[in-house]
Amino acid sequence: MRLLCDTNILIYLAKGTLSKPAIDLLEDYANQVFYSPLSIVEVIIKQQSGKLNFQASVTDFVKSLQEGGMVPLDFKVSSALVLESLSHIHRDPFDRMLLAQALDRRIRFITTDQELAKYHEEIILVEHG
Repeated sequence: MRLLCDTNILIYLAKGTLSKPAIDLLEDYANQVFYSPLSIVEVIIKQQSGKLNFQASVTDFVKSLQEGGMVPLDFKVSSALVLESLSHIHRDPFDRMLLAQALDRRIRFITTDQELAKYHEEIILVEHG
């Protein structure tokens, strides 16, 4: 299965607060796990605004994702255009862009956000903590 991680998945993973079932899903060798450069932008903005505090730099955070086997997934114009068809269930622009990216690429989206899970039956909702 191909999975695109929501930013919250990446943050909880880095902080060590992602649930075991979620970690098992990400570590399953049968799955190809992606992260979006949009998530890196979101992390940087949250870091700079004081809403997020990592002990490591964002550069180290990205290195750890890649060392863990995650693959970056480029954001394409076709993904941006999917946004037009999304209803306004969720207002966070980063979450909407990530979901559009997953839907465009036909990749399962994994998140801890219950509101995002309302968009599509292919979204995988997991717990943290």
